[in-house]
Amino acid sequence: MFAQAEAKLTAVREIKQRQISAMFDDFASGLQVVRSVVSAQLDPKQPENSHQVLTALNKNLGFYDIFVIDPQGQVIYTAAREADYQTNLIHGPYATSGLAKLFPKGSAPVRANSAGRFCAICTFQ
Repeated sequence: MFAQAEAKLTAVREIKQRQISAMFDDFASGLQVVRSVVSAQLDPKQPENSHQVLTALNKNLGFYDIFVIDPQGQVIYTAAREADYQTNLIHGPYATSGLAKLFPKGSAPVRANSAGRFCAICTFQ
């Protein structure tokens, strides 16, 4: 009886591990799509031109928000347009916020794309 219970619990554990793994794979794929769109389409001087695409993507992926922050800490784009939009995360009013604390972890450039732009991605903790 103990062996049967252990076998069932092991099977449930393996199913849950596969489900969680699939969820993280889906999330990573969504982040890559966002990264591609931002790198290819977002003009930092005119972020509104990409707003429709990015808000639709944000909704379809089920993200809380999509933030684009320049290397100087300026929030140049956010799909949700909350209070931190167009503020500086280093010197502005949200310099002590959770997003500002996360910013240095994601601000190191990953690699330049063909347009010479950098993109780094962090998950919120």
